[in-house]
Amino acid sequence: MSAEGAVTTSTTELSTTVSDEGPTKTTEIPSVVTTTAEGHDASADTVASEAIPNPSAASVPLSPSPPASAPTVTSTTTTSSTSTSSSELPLAEFERVMEQVEDLLKVQDPPETPFKSIYKSDDVLKELLSRLNSDSEDQADMKSVIHYVLGINALNSEDNAAGESNLHKLLSRICPLDNSASALPVGDHRRGWGSIAIDSLNRLGVLASDRSNHEEAERYLKQAEAVYLQIKRRNEAEVLPFTHTGYHNEIESLYTHTLYYLAQMYNINSKKSMAAQYCYETLKRQRASNTYNSEEWALNCVSLAAYYVEHYMFFAAEQCLSIAAATLPVTTSEENKINCSIARAHWLLDFFKFKYKQHIGELKSISPCGVETPEPLFGGENAPSPSELVQFSTIDTYEQAYVLFSRIRDLLISGMKYYVLDGFTSDHMKLLNDLCKLYRLLISYDTNLERRCKLQEKRISLLEPLVSQLNPQFYNFELQELYDKLGNMHSEYADQLLKVQAATNSHELDYKINRIINSSITYFSRLVRCFEGKPLGGNEDAVLAARFSRARLYTQLISSDLEVCVENMKKALVEYSWLSDYGEKNSPKNFSTHMQLCKQMLALLPQKIAALRYAMEYSSTRATSDDEDP
Repeated sequence: MSAEGAVTTSTTELSTTVSDEGPTKTTEIPSVVTTTAEGHDASADTVASEAIPNPSAASVPLSPSPPASAPTVTSTTTTSSTSTSSSELPLAEFERVMEQVEDLLKVQDPPETPFKSIYKSDDVLKELLSRLNSDSEDQADMKSVIHYVLGINALNSEDNAAGESNLHKLLSRICPLDNSASALPVGDHRRGWGSIAIDSLNRLGVLASDRSNHEEAERYLKQAEAVYLQIKRRNEAEVLPFTHTGYHNEIESLYTHTLYYLAQMYNINSKKSMAAQYCYETLKRQRASNTYNSEEWALNCVSLAAYYVEHYMFFAAEQCLSIAAATLPVTTSEENKINCSIARAHWLLDFFKFKYKQHIGELKSISPCGVETPEPLFGGENAPSPSELVQFSTIDTYEQAYVLFSRIRDLLISGMKYYVLDGFTSDHMKLLNDLCKLYRLLISYDTNLERRCKLQEKRISLLEPLVSQLNPQFYNFELQELYDKLGNMHSEYADQLLKVQAATNSHELDYKINRIINSSITYFSRLVRCFEGKPLGGNEDAVLAARFSRARLYTQLISSDLEVCVENMKKALVEYSWLSDYGEKNSPKNFSTHMQLCKQMLALLPQKIAALRYAMEYSSTRATSDDEDP
């Protein structure tokens, strides 16, 4: 689970970067929670200063190595009410050795021996552990602290097995992993271990995820969540004696990390709804704590918007995009500003698609502007009022559609000016494809046949220049997609021209129709040639659709020469025969209807060819008879 999740959109991968004020290099050594003879938690009376972990995604990766800083277990440093037997290690001696360990971990080691100080501190800790022979509560606390620091040291020095073993020893005492309640034991002397428990569980969760053991990772992280919620309940009931700000901030920061890791884990497991929920909670907590990188936070908010769009939650997506735009600092890179603008274009483009589905009756049960959230996100901060979507709640005419079309077109063109073809080929092509989809949506609302033809010409003109501009050696896959799209665009254009011709009952468009049909056949033929002599594999649907379209287009060519018509019918017959043979041998699952049409055409075309030949013979006989007439 990486913390590098930036905007991808597309796709809409959810990623929330957890970042606080800055990284801390050293491991803070926890103190020991001591108990009085009556079992009273001494930390209730005296709360020591605590270190707050400050992992930063920009400089300290959250995975595979979790944040280097460790939480502090608050305690007193005296045991005036606790008698110490001669066989027990004095607390003062323990704290002196732990200070020595802390000093070792502050040393900046050279790159050649990056873990030298960690190894030295491990030797000191292990020697100290060997001196703890008593089974008293204080000695057990000391052992737990040592196992915790040894565990963190091992993980930071890439010894995951040792790290896991030591953290398990710690948790077996303070937070048993087989505890059905998945929380801390209720004993007073263990209440101060909450932050250590959450941190340890977080680290074990990341470790399990790195091994692709997502079920185990979820178990650790959900237990960390349960520990936090239990601590929260105790705080609310004023049972937990920790009210110190440092402890509160520490717990809250660690829990934010827990939510972040859960969001990443659910995203990896394709549980998008859960991932979005935890992603939003992480962003909301960061916003509330005011400890985050503004630019990263805004971009992650944009990524979350993509999930909401996918589920028709356009108001929620709009809130995410609006607060992201307001959060971006003035120092934001030009690329990230453009990415936010493009994300807004995609939000409106998907809303346009949604409105078209409503227009044709595919989505009747959803409100005119999509699914509304129960309450405003982020407390309604920067939520647009009124929503930009309100003006587009009704799109039933070309004029209404054109207003939304213009807004999206301007945003996409702005993105294309930054992501130019030379240098950003893939990004430029994606935006061009989005622009073509946008024109197609507008065409769907247009009842004027001539204007529909002009808009279709515009769509073709956007993509056709790429055929000569892309190098087949490096962009073979992109060219295959391009051939398919241009073949279909020309085919749709030909259909529109045929409708215009039928409406005007004129043959003035014959030449243009034939030219467009031949262009469509050419592009489909280029696509088919890419796979000649090769297994179709995942390209089966595209190749079969291209050959089926090519067969149909041959029958649409217009000619007054009956011999040319016969040749076109023969070409169509060859295509249908190939498709029928392929269907019988391979049974393509997505082309059962097409295969039935092939069989029908195989029965019909020979009859048409025979009729054309009869007409040719009759015409020839009549011409001969006319020539012989005196």
